[in-house]
Amino acid sequence: MVRKVEAPKVVAHKAAPPLSKESKKIKKTSSEMRQRRLSRRFHKLKVSPGNGRGILYVGHLPKGFNETELKNFFQQFGQVTKLRVSRSVKTARSKGYAFLEFAERKVAEIAAKAMNNYLIFGR
Repeated sequence: MVRKVEAPKVVAHKAAPPLSKESKKIKKTSSEMRQRRLSRRFHKLKVSPGNGRGILYVGHLPKGFNETELKNFFQQFGQVTKLRVSRSVKTARSKGYAFLEFAERKVAEIAAKAMNNYLIFGR
């Protein structure tokens, strides 16, 4: 007895659509992640680059240096419109840096040049 053997059917599968950039997990370097965190903080200040205001980053703040003292300290240069001291979510203590927004960009540049490497309470 002879049986006729048919060739197996080949079913063509559609190729999976390429993954979009959003769905791919791309490993980022620590500097890229740090830059993203900083950009989020700038976004919270809601400052557009074309409005003529200047933002100043202040790092290495002493432990007891709070918002009112920081604002009073930097008002010697000009009007401080916004101030954000970063704080820990768990303890609400200062992380040691802040962002200040001045009414004018030139005032922020002058404050940055004057306060660069300036020690406040030994920091």
